[in-house]
Amino acid sequence: MNLDKGFEVLNEYIGKDKSVKIIYRVRGILRNNTEKWIKILEFPIRPFHIWIKGTKTLGIYYVIDENNATFYVKPHENISKIKIEMGAKGVFPPGVFKNSEIGHPIHFRYRHLYVLSVPLNFPIKVLSPKGYSLRKTGKSMEYLWKKNKGITRNLILRILKA
Repeated sequence: MNLDKGFEVLNEYIGKDKSVKIIYRVRGILRNNTEKWIKILEFPIRPFHIWIKGTKTLGIYYVIDENNATFYVKPHENISKIKIEMGAKGVFPPGVFKNSEIGHPIHFRYRHLYVLSVPLNFPIKVLSPKGYSLRKTGKSMEYLWKKNKGITRNLILRILKA
């Protein structure tokens, strides 16, 4: 997706049963809208439920390869600004969760905020990336990373024994 002034927010929720839920928001100005389907996110999940909200969005589909699901949206043909919110619930593929560690890369192309939420009293240690801020909400702990440019982050979590 070619955007000017793009901004991404990815919320990843890990449940106690090691299920995963993501909510991805992106907004910006489309440079050229020649593609019929636009790739918006690549994430390691086996979804069993997806949804989308957006300004003049016509549809969504995903393709599953080895460890990732790639999500595509179809915007209206005559729009210049795009604002999309997409969510998915599912489980991690077998290659992501092994030896009590969760590890996967996350690709950001624009300015972004990445939020990882885990339930309270869920013992984890974030091994990578460093530089997060920690926030406690009513039912969860949130790890936040902010960046003013696109980057690939390699998330590695270790689940500790309680």
